[in-house]
Amino acid sequence: MIMGAHRTTAENPADLQGPGRFTQVELAATTNLPYAMPDENNRQLFICRSPQFTFAQIRAVEKEFI
Repeated sequence: MIMGAHRTTAENPADLQGPGRFTQVELAATTNLPYAMPDENNRQLFICRSPQFTFAQIRAVEKEFI
């Protein structure tokens, strides 16, 4: 599952699909929390299937995880 940025529903999947990314991206939910900060609300959550990379490849580039 991947959390998208504050952009349109069309822009986030376009970033996640394509060569070297995921084959299938599906919008699963959008956050709607009454007590969240405004910039933390309305986030899109995606189910991403069939990665075209290994997690070892990610680890080599991304050293910090939240």
